[in-house]
Amino acid sequence: MRIGKVFGGTLIITSLFIGSAGANENSVAALQVDGLFQKDGQGLYDQVFTAVQKHAAGLIESQTVAPNRALQDFESGKVACLSPANTNTNFYKFSFATTQSKPMSVAKIYIFSKAGSAPISDLSALQGMKVGVRSGMPYGAQVTSSGLKLIEARTIEANVRKLEAGRIDAFIAYVPDAYSAFENMGIDKLPHAENTPIAVHEDALLCRNDKGGEQIVSQFNAALDELEQSGELARILN
Repeated sequence: MRIGKVFGGTLIITSLFIGSAGANENSVAALQVDGLFQKDGQGLYDQVFTAVQKHAAGLIESQTVAPNRALQDFESGKVACLSPANTNTNFYKFSFATTQSKPMSVAKIYIFSKAGSAPISDLSALQGMKVGVRSGMPYGAQVTSSGLKLIEARTIEANVRKLEAGRIDAFIAYVPDAYSAFENMGIDKLPHAENTPIAVHEDALLCRNDKGGEQIVSQFNAALDELEQSGELARILN
């Protein structure tokens, strides 16, 4: 059993089962995000993890699950690490100390509006509107403490359809996640203030700040360095 709530603008996860005794020491809960971590293993970060394994065999074993499930599994100790995530308390607050790897990349959060409308760059402009978000995704304190009427959907595609139907006035989403959703739907990018993200999120590997977690992060960083020096990381992400 798990309870998730927002307190002071930060995602708080509490669980009846705290601890890592039952966790696979190398297991990672990967948030299912089209284009990044996918069930078919073909997302960009799936490919980064595969490349890391070539440099550090047996380092991590990832399972791609829905965002809420990934956060629950990390908090409860079912898995040792979480990705993409970071130690920024504006985005996450767990009941234990955490440590993160170097970022694989960064994601940016934007406000998307209906096709043909002007881009929106300021959260205050959304006051009084119905604003879509994806359930389980951490958008940071700036969003969660904004007082906006946030309406959850399971996917970005669902929010696009709700926007087109007039059921919401705008939605908030990460990039490159949203770009992948638009491509999958065969539509042009919806209006957003491309030079003015409302937040920037480091996409890293987050582990418990204990001996095991520190070792995983250290080895992961070393593998990332090798991938970066060889140019393979840039090839994957670009």
